[in-house]
Amino acid sequence: MLNERKIRLMTKTAIYEKNKGKGDMKLNMYTGSDYVRFNILKTVLGATVTAILIFVMFIFYEMEQVMTDVMKLDYYKIGREALTFYIIFVVAYAIIAFFVYQHRFSKAKKRLKKFKMNLEKIDSISKSEHKEA
Repeated sequence: MLNERKIRLMTKTAIYEKNKGKGDMKLNMYTGSDYVRFNILKTVLGATVTAILIFVMFIFYEMEQVMTDVMKLDYYKIGREALTFYIIFVVAYAIIAFFVYQHRFSKAKKRLKKFKMNLEKIDSISKSEHKEA
């Protein structure tokens, strides 16, 4: 005889494994702090590349002005402003990444916990069915 509860649980676990389960299983290899730190590092590297590209684009946009005033420019001021922009940009992205990845990790852990509970329920239903048979 088919057990509807067991079938529903098995369907839920199969859908989870197929969709979010793959990513959650990979995430399960990390501790929370390692996962967050690793992703913050990736974010900082990406923000650094982005800041450099923004700076280069700005220089190309203002190329005529730069070429005419090449001797008059205050390079110290420009460098200080670029460094300030870079620090604010990277720190903002790192703070946002911290909260985003911490939230993702906690959500994934909750889903994995629910998944494991469903597997345990399926196992206990299977054991009770075998005892009855």
